[in-house]
Amino acid sequence: MRRTAPAFAAMALALGLTTPLIAQEDAEPGYVEVSQLELAPADVDGFLDMVKTVRDAAVETSLDARFAWDVYRRDNRIYFVSWHQSMVDFEDPEAFVRAFQGTSVANRVMAAFERTNSMHFQDGLSEVSRARPDMSYMPASPAMMEGEQGGVYVLRQWPAGDDQAYEESVKDFMGMLTEMGGPYPVFVSQNMIGKGGYIIAVPFDNLANFYGANSLQTGLAASGMASRWAEHEAAHQKLLSDVESFEVMYLPEHSYRPPGM
Repeated sequence: MRRTAPAFAAMALALGLTTPLIAQEDAEPGYVEVSQLELAPADVDGFLDMVKTVRDAAVETSLDARFAWDVYRRDNRIYFVSWHQSMVDFEDPEAFVRAFQGTSVANRVMAAFERTNSMHFQDGLSEVSRARPDMSYMPASPAMMEGEQGGVYVLRQWPAGDDQAYEESVKDFMGMLTEMGGPYPVFVSQNMIGKGGYIIAVPFDNLANFYGANSLQTGLAASGMASRWAEHEAAHQKLLSDVESFEVMYLPEHSYRPPGM
């Protein structure tokens, strides 16, 4: 499938109306939007050049922090992540583009969008999930400092029918992570618009540490909790109808996070 309208790419960048949930510990639960674009392999680099042009323009004009976004890559799939405090935020999807109108970079941004006319978009999907801090985990001593994010491990699970039992099971996992001092934060969200299920996201510094010195297996072995975790995991599997997992790598030079975020 080929999509040639610049508005399609612009919509993928019409992201973020508040600061990230990670920095809103005292706020009410918000929403996370993830827009996924799959491009023909030959067009990925060109599309990322366009994204960087828009990102640099946002930096140059000190674009409002409510339009912040993060970008991740998995092969020829590009993921845009943004944060919203209310579903009302989705009622004006063109606000992002309008934010550049009348600025010194407006023509540059519009030209970048127009470059997508020659690009082949094989697929596109935008989903909205509700943050579930009650099911999430924040380590007392994180393995990585702010700004050291290298990527995110994404685990998506679909309960077999009993959401309450599933949620309690996830909370038990988080309790064990607290007990063993798991090194990475775990953010859980519940899909509201999209493919359904729950998304468990674990940001990490680099794959070597994530699967090595700071891996879950290493922590479980050191804490003596490996058998207990395995038993709970076996019981948890019975609550699931489907599962998928993958890693996405963070692209900081294509992401827009104003100072203070």
